[in-house]
Amino acid sequence: MGAKFGYYAVGLAHRFPNVPIVVFDTDWWARDAVREMTSANRVTGISVLSFCSPAWLKRNLHENALVISDCEGYERELFCTADVAMLESATMIIETHEHVSPGVLKKIVTRFTPTHIVHEVSSRSNSPMPDVSVHSLTEDELRRASNEVRSSQTWVFLVPRRAQSTGAARDEGKI
Repeated sequence: MGAKFGYYAVGLAHRFPNVPIVVFDTDWWARDAVREMTSANRVTGISVLSFCSPAWLKRNLHENALVISDCEGYERELFCTADVAMLESATMIIETHEHVSPGVLKKIVTRFTPTHIVHEVSSRSNSPMPDVSVHSLTEDELRRASNEVRSSQTWVFLVPRRAQSTGAARDEGKI
C-alpha cells in the first residue's frame, strides 16, 4: 500500500517471479510510475490498483502474505478497524504516521501482539553520509542531499507467531 514508484513491487517481482503482487496507490501518477517501472524492468505479475480497504483485504488477502504499507496515516483504518483473519498469518512491515494519526503505533502493537512478534524500528533524525564520491558536491551539500528532512518515523515489523514457532518464515535465520 502506497506503492509510489514501485521500488518494492519490482524488486519482489524479480525475486519471486511466480508470486502475484498487488500494489495500491491513490495517486494516478504513482500508478503510472509503477506500470512504467514494471515494463522497464521486464517483470510481470504486478497488479496496480488505486485503493486498499479493510474490505478488500478481507476478500482478497491470502494466507502467509507479505504486506508492506506506507499509506500516510491510513494504517489505523486498514489494520485495526476490521476483522481480517488472514492478517494473523501475514508478515507485515508498516510505516506508522503518528503526526497524522496520533496513537496509531500503540494501536497496531496492541492489535497484533497476540498473533505476531512485534519489532519497532525508528528512523534516524539524520541520514549517515553515503559511502560514495560525488565530485560535483561539497561534503555539506552531499549531507543535505542525503537527508530526507522529515520527522522521525517508526516502522513496525510484524512476524506471525505461528510462523516463528514452525520455522515456516525462516530460512537459516532469515525472514
